[in-house]
Amino acid sequence: MEQLNIQNKEMVFVNKNAVPAEVKIQGKKIIVEYDQSVSDAAIYSLQNTFKEHMEMTHLRLEQNNDEIKDVKQTIESKHISPQDLDALKTLISKKSEVVIEKQKGVQLNLGMFLNTDQEAIKAYKQIYNQERGKLKSRIWVELNKEHLGRKGNAAKNRIPDKQVEQAFDFVRRWGGFSV
Repeated sequence: MEQLNIQNKEMVFVNKNAVPAEVKIQGKKIIVEYDQSVSDAAIYSLQNTFKEHMEMTHLRLEQNNDEIKDVKQTIESKHISPQDLDALKTLISKKSEVVIEKQKGVQLNLGMFLNTDQEAIKAYKQIYNQERGKLKSRIWVELNKEHLGRKGNAAKNRIPDKQVEQAFDFVRRWGGFSV
């Protein structure tokens, strides 16, 4: 169909009708030279082919610029990063486990498993998980409402990046002790 050979800012352009033309680029100008034996219809066809090629190139450049803008916006996000969010979730989970074990006196240990029947252990695990879930939820709500000034049920991944460190500090200090 078309063939472009770019060497030293000179191109040999051949369209589908095999009309040879020499294309030169000088600054911001594109100069197309034809043989004298080429008919006007062939020149018109070549011009259309060249115009289509330039339009397609322009469209591709616009698409690439849009994709680059999207990537930049993602990189320069104004919210907590996924890695920080995972770390915060882990910290809240550990904090809730420690609070349950220390302050509420609920603890799963090897002695319990050896001296208790399976039904009691299942019930105990269920109570432990419920308490842990309630506590995790309470920490998230307090973090959002009291510390970050947001709704209690605000999306976790929408914590502003300027408040990420404050969120970690709040969770570390929550409950009167550090984890």
